[in-house]
Amino acid sequence: MLKINGNKFKEIGEKDYKGRIIAYLTQLKYLDYELIEAKEREKADTDYKTELEGTNLEAEEQKDNSETKESYRLLEEAHIHHTQNLFLECCKAFDDYEKISSFLKFPEVWQYSEANIDESITTFQAAIKNKHRDKKKILAFCKEKMRQAERNAEVESIS
Repeated sequence: MLKINGNKFKEIGEKDYKGRIIAYLTQLKYLDYELIEAKEREKADTDYKTELEGTNLEAEEQKDNSETKESYRLLEEAHIHHTQNLFLECCKAFDDYEKISSFLKFPEVWQYSEANIDESITTFQAAIKNKHRDKKKILAFCKEKMRQAERNAEVESIS
């Protein structure tokens, strides 16, 4: 339940505050001590559909962005972040890239090549990330064994 009636923002000029609130708070059952009916919810969804879609797109973009950052962080940690967009970077480094990219068949060839190379790079990145993860586990194990050996040596020297 949510009570908005009497709040200052309502007085500032938001005429259809109820519709917006109903559209955004999909689990809300009561607003200003009144049951939200199905007709009200449908109208609110219709009225604020584009606004809600924009919000959902922004949330998805933020999620994608955080996933991209995390993916890049893992690549960087494994020292293979330079493999990101490798095919494109190699092509752009080619002196005649601008000339070649203007050929009529270039987009067709590009899509085919890029898809195959990206698949290979993704496979390579996954393999290296797995090896890096395994390496981190081995290093953590070795560090723990070293600490344990140091503690044992201290205990022996004390006794």
